Amino acid sequence: MRHHVQGVKASSHSLQTIEALIKCHADHPFAKFWGVCNDQKWALDRCLREEKVIKRRKNLEKARKEQERHRERLAAKQGLAGS
Repeated sequence: MRHHVQGVKASSHSLQTIEALIKCHADHPFAKFWGVCNDQKWALDRCLREEKVIKRRKNLEKARKEQERHRERLAAKQGLAGS
């Protein structure tokens, strides 16, 4: 059975790691249950964890910019109302 990597927005390194895990599962259909593919799985876990940290940082930066923009708009609105 072939798994397809669809809709995944991952780095090329992560995609290569995913492909390596899929290939290992295909090459070892029963031995995978006894840990033959654990190294590939751990590498994938590390890679996805790193990508999550990067994404979290980008989202935090975006949220901070958005909050600042809202504060500026609120301050401008309150300044006009006070005039």
